[in-house]
Amino acid sequence: MSDLQVLWADLRYHRESADIFAAIAARYETRQVADPQDLLAALTHATPRLLCFDFDRPHLAGLKLVQRALEWHQDLPTVLLTEQHSEALAVWAFRSGVRDYVIKPVMAADLCDTVDELLRGPNERRQRRAHHSSQPIPIGACSGGVRAASLRTGHAAAYIRARPDRAMRLVELAELCNLSTWEFSRVFKREHGLTCRDFLVRTRVDRARWLLSETSMAISRIADAVGFKDLSHFARVFRRSAGVTATQYRQVAGGAERLPASLAQKSSIIAQGLPNSRPHPCLFSNQACGAPI
Repeated sequence: MSDLQVLWADLRYHRESADIFAAIAARYETRQVADPQDLLAALTHATPRLLCFDFDRPHLAGLKLVQRALEWHQDLPTVLLTEQHSEALAVWAFRSGVRDYVIKPVMAADLCDTVDELLRGPNERRQRRAHHSSQPIPIGACSGGVRAASLRTGHAAAYIRARPDRAMRLVELAELCNLSTWEFSRVFKREHGLTCRDFLVRTRVDRARWLLSETSMAISRIADAVGFKDLSHFARVFRRSAGVTATQYRQVAGGAERLPASLAQKSSIIAQGLPNSRPHPCLFSNQACGAPI
């Protein structure tokens, strides 16, 4: 146990559903526990370099376990994964000392990147603990709610909403739903009333509207933050969707007078419900055939 890198607490209700633990276990020295007493015993006998809590629907007992672990090991980088998300839960997690808050579904490669960053991260990132460890748990965020899996393409829609800044490939979204690309495209449009590409564009524009109205972030940074590499492309898409330019929209909404630019990036992260979001170029293509969709 002295070389343990990742301690993974599986606190899901439905453990038969697909999970990404296998990808983590293949890459790191990892131990998985499902019983609270096993987790506490593991933390007593050895300290891992990273602690992951995996939820589908967060429950009070599980969140109390997160809280207790953070009180015991205030300098231990901790990741909370959840399928059911709320802003109250995200705020509680960060204030309690959770280092990364990840909304599922998540690509295994993305999570591995997060783990890599935390494992090699400098010690100063692990400060900020003691006075944050006793935050009241948001009872309203526990259990209940509609799961993303209620629709055949629900996981893909949830991933797009959570990470509109990411490069999206049709084949990867289809794999999230265990569908072929052809069947995924057909089912997605039937369930959501839009093609997957149109759904992505609408999600990005909606996020841009929020940033324009609630922050003073520069329009070029907003374009980058919602997945548009090319500012002129963002301007065309936004005007076509909103009927006005981004500048005109901001003037009407009054966003330039609201949140300071220094806090705009953090506000974008809270709006997305994910920490440490990094902009990525806008590339929505079918990886299988290499052609734009």
